[in-house]
Amino acid sequence: MKKIAFLFVAVFFSLSACGPRETWDYLVLGGATQEYATKFPEAYAGFIEKDQRVVVEMNYYTGYSPGWILDQMDASQNLRDLIVNADIITFDWDAGSTSAADYRFLQGTCGGNDNQDCLRADYQEARVKWVAMLDKLIALRSGDTSGMRQIILGSWPFPEHYPDATREQMTVMLEYFQEMSVFLMVEAEKRGIEYVKIFDGECLHEKPPPEGWTNGLVLTEEGDKVVLEALKKIEYEK
Repeated sequence: MKKIAFLFVAVFFSLSACGPRETWDYLVLGGATQEYATKFPEAYAGFIEKDQRVVVEMNYYTGYSPGWILDQMDASQNLRDLIVNADIITFDWDAGSTSAADYRFLQGTCGGNDNQDCLRADYQEARVKWVAMLDKLIALRSGDTSGMRQIILGSWPFPEHYPDATREQMTVMLEYFQEMSVFLMVEAEKRGIEYVKIFDGECLHEKPPPEGWTNGLVLTEEGDKVVLEALKKIEYEK
């Protein structure tokens, strides 16, 4: 693992262009969002290649819940190797982890006097598994969190994903999701992990992102640029 040290442009162009370039490994880990709903990982890899004068090799391990990844870190030597050898990891919490509870809530079968028992239970389980996954990731990397970037999704996909939900139902589901987002950021900060909020500020939860940044459940090219700029900002503000 190599600690990313981003360079000023003047220094960057002073480096020799001769000889083979060093190779960095980039692991895209977590839910399906990073692979199918956005192209920012490829753009981030391209930025690192130019800025650091390296070749970035990308590995995708996406479409999986934190619980499944947690199990695979014990079962799969391939995943352990990817984690240990990665110079860059971007990872997100898979909101699909609680979608079963969301649908039960919408159907009125979630349980409890307020029809929210399953939401409480599933989000609590999600928090436990997330912390366990984070700690095992860090342990595999011998405590080194450099190069790890956590993606905070924000709630912009909810109205698209649940188009038949009433305003009252959507308000309840968003409250749980927003609380989870805060939890993710707090746990990242505890461990010294940098995080990026997709569409920060009001667009994280309070209102939809500007038109042109999303197309249904995917980010447009303009939306990808917003995420990339946020990632670049992390590096240059250190």
